[in-house]
Amino acid sequence: MHKLFTALQVSLIAVISCFSIPSNAASINGLELHVVVSGQGDTVVLFESGFGRGPSAWDSIVAQLPTDIIAIRYARAGTGQSEDRTQPSGIEQHIQDLSSLTQLFSQGKKLVLVGHSYGGLVTSEFARRYSEHVTGLLLIDPTVAQQRVWFKAADAKAVSAEDALLQNMLPAKLQRQLQQLNQELELAGHEVSPLPSDLKTILLTSTRVESEPMVFVETTAGKALWLKLHQALFAGVRNGSHMRLNTVGHNIMQDEPDTVLNALKTLL
Repeated sequence: MHKLFTALQVSLIAVISCFSIPSNAASINGLELHVVVSGQGDTVVLFESGFGRGPSAWDSIVAQLPTDIIAIRYARAGTGQSEDRTQPSGIEQHIQDLSSLTQLFSQGKKLVLVGHSYGGLVTSEFARRYSEHVTGLLLIDPTVAQQRVWFKAADAKAVSAEDALLQNMLPAKLQRQLQQLNQELELAGHEVSPLPSDLKTILLTSTRVESEPMVFVETTAGKALWLKLHQALFAGVRNGSHMRLNTVGHNIMQDEPDTVLNALKTLL
């Protein structure tokens, strides 16, 4: 997660459109969220970024999509130039915001969800609730709700050191968001809930162990648990594939965009 915290440097335009608009703002559940919309057609691809990241994380992927695809990417509440709630948003609020975005942009259209890291957790939880509205799901090295419980059981000292590292690295707003997220993950329990069995799903897992790990998940022990978490998440899927990538790190869409693009195109 330590590689995921970049600030957005783009302006908002308060007009909603579905055709080639570089950036805009959408009113979602009482907040003005920074949304970027491009393309036109009968299929919507909605991107959920990792923790602390926004629309620009997907620029290289969106640039290579067919022009008959509507690409939606945005900054969650309290991230980048999106408005924040009085209290940091939790997983439930993010799911509800995603739900409102899908209602705004994908009514009567096919919907493919793409989630990276924490965005993968948000899209996974959404898909469990509303699988009948989702055509396909692409998860890119996603967070799993139970990972903090698993990691602390394996090496509580390493997780504590990681918490301290991230708190020192993050701006105050993201520190509050991370605290909120960690509190919720502490309550997730140990049992991983599998993804919907009939939803067409592609899961990409980075299994590369870093030579100089900064966080637990980059260690040999951390990667072994990371893979087990993803296997448990994918266990019931009957229509899809789970790809293990041992040559790329967490930011797969930047390290190996062709793999992400090829996976996404199989869902369109």
